[in-house]
Amino acid sequence: MRRRLALGLALSLTAGPVLAAGPHDGQWEVEVVVQRGACDQGFVFPIQVDDGAIRYAGEIDITATGKVGRDGRLNVRFTRQAESVSVSGRLSGGSGGGVWTAPSRDCAGRWQARKL
Repeated sequence: MRRRLALGLALSLTAGPVLAAGPHDGQWEVEVVVQRGACDQGFVFPIQVDDGAIRYAGEIDITATGKVGRDGRLNVRFTRQAESVSVSGRLSGGSGGGVWTAPSRDCAGRWQARKL
């Protein structure tokens, strides 16, 4: 009896995160367009969304703080050393877009994303 209870508990604990996955979870490719300022012009970078939490999925040491809601709205800050970029927008289905600002460099622009 105890073995069945332990097995049932273990299965329910491991199944929880799978059931809790957000609608926007997965790998995304984000294209950044600079519209103002002297930031690097146009580049593409990867992000990963896990249960709504956003993280940078590239090879540079960048920290992402923020989430995407079930409705697709997002606000996130990407930080590398002393510089940060604030991003807002929305994901819907397999695409998304919005705006970004980098106050320390006086840059701003727009972004668009597609789910891989």
